[in-house]
Amino acid sequence: VPTPAPTPAPTPAPTPAPAPEPTPAPTPAPSPAPTPAPTPTSTPAPAPDFLEARQRLWFPVAVPGTFGSTDGCPNETVSVTDESMCESIAENMGFTWKGAGSWVKDYPGCMIRPSTSEVWFNTHPTPTGEWSPTTAGQLCRMMPPAVVGEFGNTDGCPPGTSVIETEAVCRAQASTLGFTWKGAGSWVKDYPGCMIR
Repeated sequence: VPTPAPTPAPTPAPTPAPAPEPTPAPTPAPSPAPTPAPTPTSTPAPAPDFLEARQRLWFPVAVPGTFGSTDGCPNETVSVTDESMCESIAENMGFTWKGAGSWVKDYPGCMIRPSTSEVWFNTHPTPTGEWSPTTAGQLCRMMPPAVVGEFGNTDGCPPGTSVIETEAVCRAQASTLGFTWKGAGSWVKDYPGCMIR
């Protein structure tokens, strides 16, 4: 009887490769704390300086006269009769300077049409005021300087001055002084005409 072939030794199962260590998730960088917004500091607006305001008034402050009138400047103003001053006022107001000429149907001296932001200077000696009578007229300058009257007095204007009685002039003076225009009304306990605090 032939000798049986020896049973081959079983091939051992291969040793499994060890599982690699898992790569740890990267530690997230901490979120930086937001920089707090700086606390805004509110600087109170300084009170207008009367002396400085009065000095600024030496530049002519102008208001339109009555439209369609060749003598339309309010009592507290005078007509602008100098061409160079007329041009300077137009520039200061942000209006378009349209030049000078002699126009019989227009207005004497410096004239304005606010609806189109235009200013001219008329050299005609006796214009009739017929052109654009509802939208154009003289440009009038206030007589500087404006002064503050005595507080608490309804007749407190200093000698040689008078109260501003025209709303347009009062409004323009407020703007020049750097003050807030609060409007017009009828208040029995207040002061006549243009008043200030």
